[in-house]
Amino acid sequence: MVAFLVTFKVPKESEAEFIQDYQRIATLLSRQPGFIRARLHRGLHDKSVVFNYAEWESEEHFRTAYAAKEVEEMHQSLKVLPSMRTMDLQRYEILIDKRPS
Repeated sequence: MVAFLVTFKVPKESEAEFIQDYQRIATLLSRQPGFIRARLHRGLHDKSVVFNYAEWESEEHFRTAYAAKEVEEMHQSLKVLPSMRTMDLQRYEILIDKRPS
């Protein structure tokens, strides 16, 4: 499993539109093979900091999903591109996943 973390800086006036666009792309990605889950988080102290946490079965599933024509077309239609210019994208291998016993 791989985790995909992206941090955005979203101005307050763009937040509603950003969340709407995120919902659209997350819904589309959730239909792709290998998708496990995605969550969108907002900073408690700096509410302009937003990060996406998504899990995929493998790096290959992630790459294949983002290469799909419908996903590429969706990305081109997003209204949040200024926020995406400031994004910090990282992919991680999950080493420990502790849950309540």
